[in-house]
Amino acid sequence: MDRRTLVALTAAITLARPAAAAAQAPKAAARDTIASDTLAPQLLDEEMLAPNSAIVPRIVLHKGTVYRIETQPAQQVAVRYSRLPSQPPLFMLPLGGGGPNPSGSGSVLVVPRSTEEYRIDVSYTTDQPVRLEVWTDPEEMSRWARMREKTRGLPAAGLDLRAVYLGPFIGPQVSPYSTTTSRGMASAAGVEACLAVAPRGAWVSGRVGGCVLAVSRLSRPGSAGGLWFLTTQPRYELSSPGAAIEQSVVLTAGIGTTVSLPIGSGSTDYVELGLGYLAATPLLGRHLWAEAQAGVSRMQELGGGFDPMGRASLVPDLALGVQFRF
Repeated sequence: MDRRTLVALTAAITLARPAAAAAQAPKAAARDTIASDTLAPQLLDEEMLAPNSAIVPRIVLHKGTVYRIETQPAQQVAVRYSRLPSQPPLFMLPLGGGGPNPSGSGSVLVVPRSTEEYRIDVSYTTDQPVRLEVWTDPEEMSRWARMREKTRGLPAAGLDLRAVYLGPFIGPQVSPYSTTTSRGMASAAGVEACLAVAPRGAWVSGRVGGCVLAVSRLSRPGSAGGLWFLTTQPRYELSSPGAAIEQSVVLTAGIGTTVSLPIGSGSTDYVELGLGYLAATPLLGRHLWAEAQAGVSRMQELGGGFDPMGRASLVPDLALGVQFRF
């Protein structure tokens, strides 16, 4: 074989190697993907516990990892810090509705917030030995990661500031000896601030949200007395996700009382129950929203003082303001 032929063969082999490697690369990547998708759950710890055993299993769990704890037969378990056993247990998510699955075992998911040693307390309801198993499950890890990614960056709560108006309802109770004040129907207007939970947010993924606690300061024309109201205003969102205008049904429930009344008047308390419609639209990104609410409220006066018979009024309830979600 002459020198030219040898050089040609060497060059051909050199060029063929990258092509063969490139052809094998997709196959290797496919094998890696299949392997990652078919990883089996891994058993980390297994214990056989006698009924009412004094032995408390302990295990090191890692922050952010999803663990599945199984008992057979199904028992209630609580995961606590080993160094702080008196603290409340970690939050656990029951699988299969929280009861035993068809095999007779019970399963819960737990995601530790820090890496350290934990104790697993079992509440025994059987006189049979209990098998306790701790697993890591790649499928549950993937599902948990998707849930966290879905809610990443979403607002969790909100602060509302609104102007409110209540239609005419019975005024403060008046002493029968007073000659400077009279009792009658009057509307009220003022401001309201509330701490709210954002629907479809980081805390609540469903349609329910609204004001957990609202504080209102109202005044009535022609009266030196004012009103304070404490209410809760849960809402159920009707619109679909991503709609330009959020539309919700709002339920209002709370109590109110008169303050700084004129001389000769008594204190009056009210109970408010209302139903309304709320529309909200974003003003600045996903954080600043404009809100408008309209509904009807029943203002029930609590009897007592100079007028033992409480009176009720059905009044319009209007509000307009902004909400900052964070």
